[in-house]
Amino acid sequence: SMTDSIASASMDVLSNDELLSKLVTLVENERSVTQSVLVYLVQVEMRKVYAARGYSTMFEYLTKALGYSDSSAHRRIRAARVLMHVPSIGAKLEDGSINISQLAEIEYGMKRSQKHANSAPADLIQELIDKVEGHSIYETRKILAHEFDLPVRVHELVRPQQDASVRIEMTFSEEQMGSLRKAREHLSHSLPYASWAELFTFLAEEQTAKFEKSLRVKPSEEPSDGGANSSPAVVRGMTRRLSDENCDHDAPTAKASVRSGFVSRRSSIPARVKRAVYSRAHHRCEYVDPVSQRACESAFFLEIDHIRPLAFGGDHSFENLRVYCRTHNLLAAMQHGFTRPSRKRESYIQRDLRN
Repeated sequence: SMTDSIASASMDVLSNDELLSKLVTLVENERSVTQSVLVYLVQVEMRKVYAARGYSTMFEYLTKALGYSDSSAHRRIRAARVLMHVPSIGAKLEDGSINISQLAEIEYGMKRSQKHANSAPADLIQELIDKVEGHSIYETRKILAHEFDLPVRVHELVRPQQDASVRIEMTFSEEQMGSLRKAREHLSHSLPYASWAELFTFLAEEQTAKFEKSLRVKPSEEPSDGGANSSPAVVRGMTRRLSDENCDHDAPTAKASVRSGFVSRRSSIPARVKRAVYSRAHHRCEYVDPVSQRACESAFFLEIDHIRPLAFGGDHSFENLRVYCRTHNLLAAMQHGFTRPSRKRESYIQRDLRN
């Protein structure tokens, strides 16, 4: 639309610092507005204004009159009820130390549990707020499950659905969940943003393929034809693997060569060096914001990056390598002039890189 085009054009002249500064201001305003919305919802529910307007429930009023999605309406109603008991937590909502999803989880846990049935709601809520403040929603649910003494469900449930799909509910131990997270992180290149169902399917198919391969007749057990039928692609693949795993890339006979400050593109980083670099980084992105000193530490889409690029005379030495996620690897490449940003962003990106 015309409005979107004008807004986009006005942002094009902003530097990165100006863009982030304005975004922070908008987020602060959003939190303030959200807190005010909850205060108004408290009054609407207490006065039953929604009923006078012809709606049977607060949920119906929020979804049909105000246009909230089902999940957004549920969260705001539950959060408003918590705010009604402890109005002072509005300040925590505004400064971002707690969010409405956490408040909704507290209200939901209080309704399900009988552990604190005799406790004053305000005192209990304040105690729980102190415990979940600053935590993610996953950590919040973990804390509340312990505080409310919610039952641990260990049985597995498999339910067929009308479209021939199957819904499975199961419980994993902390160790099992940790292993699954590591698997999803390590497979992030093959399975970007994979759901758990996609991860399980991939692992099952991979294991099935290995099992079926083990049942096949081995080449050594087949009649020998002198290798005449060997696939050239297979031979090349085996050669590359052996080269990566066994050859000494630092030896004088290695393919890597430096010509006029350039390392041959055909050379590869020795496998042992890659392993050492990943180990040093604890398999996390090593990018650190030079301004805020915030470390990325993402475990997804990890890649080896050259601190001094090969084109500028860099090498594959351990000291010249670091682990970056794909986002920060591309950022480094852009800063070195190896990738071209979109025309729309080019002007202010180049200006920031010069500053």
